[in-house]
Amino acid sequence: MNLTERLLLLDKAKDNIDLQNIEIAECKDNIVYFFNTYLYTEKNATFFWQDIPNEVPFNLFPFQIEYVTQIWESILEWNKPVEERNPEILTNVFIEKSRQMWVSWLTCWILLYWFLFHKHKYTTVSRTAQEVDNPWDMDSQMEKIRFMMRNLPNWMRPKWFSLETWRDSSNRFMAITDPNSDASITWKTANPDAWRWWTRHAIFLDEFAFMQYANQINKSAWSNTPCRIFNSTPNWEGNEFYRMKQLAEKWKIKWLRYHWSEHPHYTQEWYNQKIKWMTPEQISQELEIDYAWSIVWRVYPEYKWELMDLPYDPQKRLYISIDNSHWWADPHAISVIQVDPRYHYIDVINYIEINCWITDIAEYLSCQPKFQMTNAQLDFLNEYKNYNWNKATFISDPHDYKSAMWNTTILDEYRKVWINLVAPKIVWLEQQVMKTRTNLYRIRLDEKCIDLNSCLLNSRYPEYKEWSNRTTEARKPIHDQFSHWRTSIEYFFWYFLENEWKKKEHLVDDRPVRDMVTWKLIYKNNLQFV
Repeated sequence: MNLTERLLLLDKAKDNIDLQNIEIAECKDNIVYFFNTYLYTEKNATFFWQDIPNEVPFNLFPFQIEYVTQIWESILEWNKPVEERNPEILTNVFIEKSRQMWVSWLTCWILLYWFLFHKHKYTTVSRTAQEVDNPWDMDSQMEKIRFMMRNLPNWMRPKWFSLETWRDSSNRFMAITDPNSDASITWKTANPDAWRWWTRHAIFLDEFAFMQYANQINKSAWSNTPCRIFNSTPNWEGNEFYRMKQLAEKWKIKWLRYHWSEHPHYTQEWYNQKIKWMTPEQISQELEIDYAWSIVWRVYPEYKWELMDLPYDPQKRLYISIDNSHWWADPHAISVIQVDPRYHYIDVINYIEINCWITDIAEYLSCQPKFQMTNAQLDFLNEYKNYNWNKATFISDPHDYKSAMWNTTILDEYRKVWINLVAPKIVWLEQQVMKTRTNLYRIRLDEKCIDLNSCLLNSRYPEYKEWSNRTTEARKPIHDQFSHWRTSIEYFFWYFLENEWKKKEHLVDDRPVRDMVTWKLIYKNNLQFV
């Protein structure tokens, strides 16, 4: 419907009660019709000149029609009787987007539609109260709802809604309720107990990647609604939003993606102008929906990853680099590495991360596992058995030599299964990182190592806050889910550069290797390793 037809329809319906009832029935059955006929938006100064009024009639773009339809379909499906629901229609929705794609506006309108015509109860969450409800500020979610209500025709707007004041008995702070029914739209700030006591038709998690207590909020939302809507621009991979992206296929979550190029007004010229004063991290986060490159304080900002098919080569030296868990607080991270003597490449051909006791991981790497294995652990072991692991160099943390475990050490536990751990000399952590950084251009990853690649991309230092009193630069990377594989790679580079690179021993596999009989003899007689 064009603007002229829209104005004529509004003029006709002004005093025609029958036409008003027809229009209300049409809107109730057709959400896209409601959007294109009765909704307004605030003028965007980027696209409209000064003579245009501040309130602009809204008309959905094609990608926005898809979004509105998908969300409408998910909410509608849950409200059907159980026997009538279609299992192919997913009720939870994951949305990743570029900035300024109007997803927050559209979602507010969707909630308003169900609130007005179907008397539903909804809750949304934002990071701060300022983002939730700030009078006359169109960046806040509640003010968007009030703006839409004020611009509806008098005969469609609820009688209890007040135009004179922005707050009354039905239009409260961070909430809007229908006094004639149970319908409501409420907002919460990001706190762990946001929805622990309420049941809603749907919960909208706005900018979820930037939300504090996201994991706790997601847990409580899970039990209080069958329809969660996760919406955000990227904020690297170490958060609940990215975890839900990974689980989208496994848990049957509807996955929607809206890149800036889908917006009809965002041209290449607009993009070139937009990025002129933006950092690479800002471009990745705000425009390109790139999780890894949206991190500012990355440990390895120069890392350029390449995944390829890297089969095991028995002619090359084999290294097993391990970041062992001390007292089982973290998983054991294992990287299987070979060195290409022709081009001096460092090839990571396999990897795994396992939560278990130190005795279990030692027995696992000696191909004598005694614990119940998962499918991934079994697959790794079957491939690992084909490696010449008896001749491998097992590299680990220098502290494994002295980490006390009752009356033993990690080193002793590995020796019990005839595996000798070697380690680089203890140096400052920043030296360990720098040695790895200067040689990262040599590294190549097998196609199986996508998670390891993610660890190298997402490892970061603590972010320097503007209001912080800290005067020295943070030199120790954050300890998180990305730390362990990154550390196993650092141990390898640290040891390799220190002991073998300068000697060029990796070019020919002629190092004397003790067989199992020799290992057992050394262990029984408590001889020193040389």
